[in-house]
Amino acid sequence: VQNCAADLYSACSAAEVISVTTRLAPPAVLHLNVTPAVTSAGVAWTALRGQFFNVTLGMTGRAGCASNDVENVQHFRNLSTAALQLPLLQAYTEYEVCVYAYNEGGENQKCEVFETLPDKAPGPVEKLTSSATSTSISLRWRKPCPPMAAIRGYRVKVDTVTPYVQASECSDSAAHFCHTIKELQPERTYNIEVQNCATDDGRACSAPEAINVTTGLAAPAVPHLTVAPATTSASVIWTAQRGQFFNMTLEMTGRAGCSSNDVENVQRFQSSTAALQLTQLQAYTEYEVCVYAYNEGGANKKCEVFETLQDEAPGPVEELTSSTKSTSISLRWRKPCPPMAAIRGYRVKVATVTHYVQASKCSDSAAHFCHTIPGLQPERTYNIE
Repeated sequence: VQNCAADLYSACSAAEVISVTTRLAPPAVLHLNVTPAVTSAGVAWTALRGQFFNVTLGMTGRAGCASNDVENVQHFRNLSTAALQLPLLQAYTEYEVCVYAYNEGGENQKCEVFETLPDKAPGPVEKLTSSATSTSISLRWRKPCPPMAAIRGYRVKVDTVTPYVQASECSDSAAHFCHTIKELQPERTYNIEVQNCATDDGRACSAPEAINVTTGLAAPAVPHLTVAPATTSASVIWTAQRGQFFNMTLEMTGRAGCSSNDVENVQRFQSSTAALQLTQLQAYTEYEVCVYAYNEGGANKKCEVFETLQDEAPGPVEELTSSTKSTSISLRWRKPCPPMAAIRGYRVKVATVTHYVQASKCSDSAAHFCHTIPGLQPERTYNIE
């Protein structure tokens, strides 16, 4: 370092000299290697000159298990070598080891989770419960807490099939494991065994925990419905199986251009038998009956449209109008509304010729019927019925 009297550094003193050494760099991130045994583990890591080490060892926590408190964490301080032997561990248990490297330049750390090896098969599954539908069984059990936490998967035996499962289906609890067995038969009892397994090959497994589960009823098939109408009544019968119940509805069907059927027009019935007698119906009228079959497995329905029988001829055609050309006459009339809706067709008599028509030619109204009589003579008066 020199003092200088001029801006161009020409009038400067003799130099004063000092030697300075920078400190050590902070430790790099460690490369950590853990070699577990049954009740011990060897830990080694990378190290540079001038570094010292603190090490912590703790049993890892599990959701739903008692929290690990400070007494469960072991500390190893001021180590100068890059290796440590961890004795007196519990077999078949998950631990976390952390190495903190430090020197006068700073510190860094690296942690590693490892599992000690099993010395025997794990204990059985705890708190095994089930729920069932007609074609599936859902199982739920508690995951083991330390020191029996190093479970690789579970063997689930159903009859002669034993799948090995590792992915839980639980969405509400990390402390439990859930598994659903699908494509089962309704109303059948299954013997199910579940085992904790310590190895991925499924060999070091616990004694089985067994449970018997019966699947539920199948949802009802679509009922086969038969309606036998009379003049003012109708008999309805349908197929049924054990354990089914039935709701029925009956309503007069609507017609375009007629007043809408409101809720008062719908009759409702309940029954545990597969037959129903419908009374006080209107003759010569169209109805729709629906049968809803249900049980604990689900529901299904079938509807049928039927017409009660006529007790007398229908009333006359309403709102009959006509328009003409030189060789044809177009007729238009209103279709009947319930309770006289079950019209099959219309007889149209022109002079001595009578036609029976069923297909309307109206394109502008579903509430009306249109029919054209062709092949007529110009300037002639026709009597039409």
